[in-house]
Amino acid sequence: MKKVFKYLGIFVAVIALTVGVLHIVSSDEKEIAIVIEQEVNAPVSEVYDKVRHLENYASWSPFRLNDPEQKYRLSNVDGQVGARFHWVGVKEVSEGYQEIVGLEENKAVKIKCNITVPYEAKPEFNYSFAERGNKTYVTQEFKVQMPFPANIIAHFTDLRKEMKLTNEKGLSLLKKVCENKLAQK
Repeated sequence: MKKVFKYLGIFVAVIALTVGVLHIVSSDEKEIAIVIEQEVNAPVSEVYDKVRHLENYASWSPFRLNDPEQKYRLSNVDGQVGARFHWVGVKEVSEGYQEIVGLEENKAVKIKCNITVPYEAKPEFNYSFAERGNKTYVTQEFKVQMPFPANIIAHFTDLRKEMKLTNEKGLSLLKKVCENKLAQK
């Protein structure tokens, strides 16, 4: 009789664990979305141009802080829809490109990424700009799909927090670069 209860307990535990994992897989978020706003003491046209011209990205990329030897090149017409910033990491293993997919003069820049190494992902960055007084407010909306099993990994790690910190660092660097350029004039 004890063996029956022992096996019944193991069976119930396995079923409960399976149901729990399936619940997480089916209900856990399939997308990470992060929205950050940064105040910049510079005219909207300066900030907009810093973002839309991908040749400037190297000066405010949070990824280049960790990998200053990162190789990059531009393709197509910089500052226009279709412009691409291709990168290959040196210190950090990474590879992919960003492409401008939408522009609205001094209002918005839409960028889609295609990361191929060390994993495949297609995050989107949507920047909007609003001028209030002598300041520009940049809002960055970051989105990335998290299909199974990536959503499970994100659930059990600090991936969302790391992504948010990286995006905050990027906007902080953008602020610094824009304000330093203005101070040099």
